Amino acid sequence: MKKTIFYKIEQIFNSFFPKRFIIFIFDLSLCFFCLWIAFFLRMDRFYYIYEIPLFPLIISIILLSVIILIFGIHKSVNRYSGLETFIELSKALLIYSLIFFFLFTMNNFENVPRTIGIIQPILLSFGMLSSRALIRYIFLKLSHRNIKITNLRHCLIYGAGVAGRQLAKVI
Repeated sequence: MKKTIFYKIEQIFNSFFPKRFIIFIFDLSLCFFCLWIAFFLRMDRFYYIYEIPLFPLIISIILLSVIILIFGIHKSVNRYSGLETFIELSKALLIYSLIFFFLFTMNNFENVPRTIGIIQPILLSFGMLSSRALIRYIFLKLSHRNIKITNLRHCLIYGAGVAGRQLAKVI
């Protein structure tokens, strides 16, 4: 079966079950919040939401959406995320930061200070990485409490290939 663009789009939409959709919406709202805070920090005055220029807001949301979908960041289950997940997230945020930096720092847009291209990606990177780490920490604490309550059993993984290696890392 030939994989067409419609097949890939269908796979993206099928992968958006509610937990992943919530993560995706959380990341986009964090992007908006970081842009708002970046304007507040740079201009040293409170900005109402309607005062933020639309151009950087739209560009940041679209850029982050594309990066999230390309790297599949929304697919990682935070409970089982390890170092590999954080490395992938860091790579995606680095690409986002570079594109956003070059777009808004090297160009001059009306009502948009150039330092927004530096401040917003730093805030977004810190926010996304720390939120993922916090969620992982909470899930690990909850699961360790549940493990102490239940009886532990031995497990043998045989002939599972890549899935078996992933299961062994999780266990």
